[in-house]
Amino acid sequence: MTEEKRQLQKDALLGRLASLDLLRGVAALAVAIPHYLMLGSQDWPVMQVISILAVEVFFVLSGFVLAPQILHCVTSAYRSDIGIFLVRRWMRTIPPYYVALVAITILSGNIFKPEFLYYIVYLQNLTTSLPETRDYFAVAWSLSVEEWFYVAFAVLVIAARLAGLGRRGFINLVLLFALAFIAARSISGDMANWDAAVRRVTIFRLDAIAFGFLLYVALQRLEQDYRRFAGPLFTWLLTCLALAAVSALAFATGWAASVSGSTFAQHAYPFTSGLFGVVLIFALTFHRDAFQQPRGFAAICYFLGKVSYTIYLFHLIVILLLRPRLGDLGLVLQLAIYVAALIGFCTAFFYGFESPILAARPRYRGEAVRKRPAAVIATPAWFNAFDRRLRTTPARIIGLFLAIAGGALCNWSFHAGQALLFYAGMIATAFGLIVGLIGLKLWRHGFFNTIRIGLALFALTLPAVDYLYSLTLNQEVRRPGLNTYSFRQAQSDPAAFQAWWSFFVDEFNKGAKANIEEPDPQGKLPFLQKPNARSKFFDTEIRINNRGFRGPDFDVDKGSNWRIFVTGESPTFGTLTTADQRAWPTVLQELIDTKLACRRPVQVINAGAIGYNLKDSIERLKRFILPLKPDMVVSYHGFNNLAMVDPVLMQMPQPPQWQRRASPLIGEVMFKFKMLRWARQMQAFNETHTGATKFSSEYTDLYRELVDLGKANGFTTVLANLSTVVTGDSPREVIDFYGRVFMPIARILPAVAEHNRQVEQVARDTGTPFIDTTPGLAGQWDADYFYDIVHFTQKGSDVLAKHMFDGIAPLLRNNPDLSCTPRAP
Repeated sequence: MTEEKRQLQKDALLGRLASLDLLRGVAALAVAIPHYLMLGSQDWPVMQVISILAVEVFFVLSGFVLAPQILHCVTSAYRSDIGIFLVRRWMRTIPPYYVALVAITILSGNIFKPEFLYYIVYLQNLTTSLPETRDYFAVAWSLSVEEWFYVAFAVLVIAARLAGLGRRGFINLVLLFALAFIAARSISGDMANWDAAVRRVTIFRLDAIAFGFLLYVALQRLEQDYRRFAGPLFTWLLTCLALAAVSALAFATGWAASVSGSTFAQHAYPFTSGLFGVVLIFALTFHRDAFQQPRGFAAICYFLGKVSYTIYLFHLIVILLLRPRLGDLGLVLQLAIYVAALIGFCTAFFYGFESPILAARPRYRGEAVRKRPAAVIATPAWFNAFDRRLRTTPARIIGLFLAIAGGALCNWSFHAGQALLFYAGMIATAFGLIVGLIGLKLWRHGFFNTIRIGLALFALTLPAVDYLYSLTLNQEVRRPGLNTYSFRQAQSDPAAFQAWWSFFVDEFNKGAKANIEEPDPQGKLPFLQKPNARSKFFDTEIRINNRGFRGPDFDVDKGSNWRIFVTGESPTFGTLTTADQRAWPTVLQELIDTKLACRRPVQVINAGAIGYNLKDSIERLKRFILPLKPDMVVSYHGFNNLAMVDPVLMQMPQPPQWQRRASPLIGEVMFKFKMLRWARQMQAFNETHTGATKFSSEYTDLYRELVDLGKANGFTTVLANLSTVVTGDSPREVIDFYGRVFMPIARILPAVAEHNRQVEQVARDTGTPFIDTTPGLAGQWDADYFYDIVHFTQKGSDVLAKHMFDGIAPLLRNNPDLSCTPRAP
């Protein structure tokens, strides 16, 4: 019998084995379950070792099951079979991977981050792993090893064919390939950072898959020798003993390498884990007949094999969505719900998405690889009749018109925020396109068939995806570390500050701010704060009172109260992140209550508003504050008005405003595109406007108008200057750090200084009380007073409130209506 015929018999004998499918499923769950336990906790070292060994089994198993196809490509008369091998693998692995990648990118808030592009092309761990804070799809490292293995072996196959090596020569080439990567790892691997710089790095791990390939080519001889050595009575006993021994060895090495940090174990781990995978696969292959019966058990094994890849891809997403909602349950019940939800989703995903794509994969032109007959699914007569009607010309014409009408409905309802109409339009568009183009030959091509399946599933699943995504907008699923606002904490990773600030703004714009605003019926103000509205910002509840101001309710009639209205922008309104933190007007109220004893109660009202400038605050003062009889108005403005100081900033491209859309997910993607375009416009703006600054006096006129309003309406006006985290005297590297987000920093800081000069000059010229807020606050970049360039932490709010109290306390003491005196300590 020729070698080719023996190979064909061996391939036909193996086929799809229930034992190996069971191994696939168990290995996937051996990763998914430990990750549920380990996420957010470092107290599960046993689970950590189990999960990393399960991944090693996947590597060896991959090389083993792909070996027949690889060897076929070496000996096939058709060179195109090499390309077919790659296309078949990519159709199997890439579409589900991209779905999972997009899903976890959205859930973790990493849309359009550079890491997303690395994940797309499997480069995130080619030569070194991403930093842990940026590696948001951690399990993708092993998928990168798989994909680069396909490419590397395709190159090896081409080289073997060009050199005329044949099957045996190719096997020797694979041996050299594995030895080369082992040598590279041993010589160049950074064992001091073993997990991130060696274990999960692609160029150091391709030999793991080669182990499985070499097992396959030696399988027949190994089975013969093993059967001859053990005999029919002792094969099971010897198999169990061998598995126990190699499992103990692999676990001990994995523990020493990953938990104890042993350098010797780290060098040995690829070999012991590879040996573990080889012995396990050999045992399950040798005893394959035992797993074929009963048929029900075999069916379960086959099922687990089918959903194993999906389990591995999507288990982190299921954890992120479920775990915050299961925290009050017992651990066993949590795991039961998690596993059930994971398997349920993966089953639907496999049969609804993966299976049609697998069926559309091209077949090899050669005959050396056994062809499996396509599954034939019996369909009812009514379905067949309906399908025939859809393929008629009138149905196609109707389908195309339906697609056009659905597209128009999608466009209108998306911008109008009409979710139900938008989803209906999406389904109508997808259905109309599929029906209208159903007879075209291109649908028979695997690539276009995949697009058709993806289009249909996208339209059908978008409502559920949008719902899940909307839950993450104000939840901890995609929250970055809250300490990355600090230059000291984030300077080693400046992108962390950009991520923090983007998330900080997104949290407010998409949740907190949107829920408390309503249009101004007169159209003069950007918005009005909605009376009695509530919203969340991180863990803080934002409460708008019955008069449209932040804080507790109060009556129009002030009674005996002496009212202080504090006007300003977002730093005054308060953008703090935890429930126990208070905006500086609230702290000012506490200081007055605890340090002064006054004849009348002093009431501080927070009249700050997100996005308002001084002109807006004056308009609001005229319409909504004057009727409430203020006794004092304290002004803390500046940052939103800098374009009035430096007119060039008026020409600066304005960042896009986030708006609610019918689909939160698609709206987010469009918003990110607009932000990218704005960033490019800002870069061009900075390059164009480099000349000397010519300041305007418009701000001065507004401050004078505010002072005149106070004189005309009987309240005291108090002006204050603006404090920022950096000033022109700050270190260059710190200025540049904040300049990555606040552009153009070279014009912003001089404009802030000019604003402060103008407001102090107005106070001096008009005899208006003035408070200098900058001592010990402005430029204190290393004190954690600011979340960004202007927004205060609780420490910063306390300092600003103390400055304000020190500034107005003499006014309160000297006011005859109050006659405030210091309280005894």
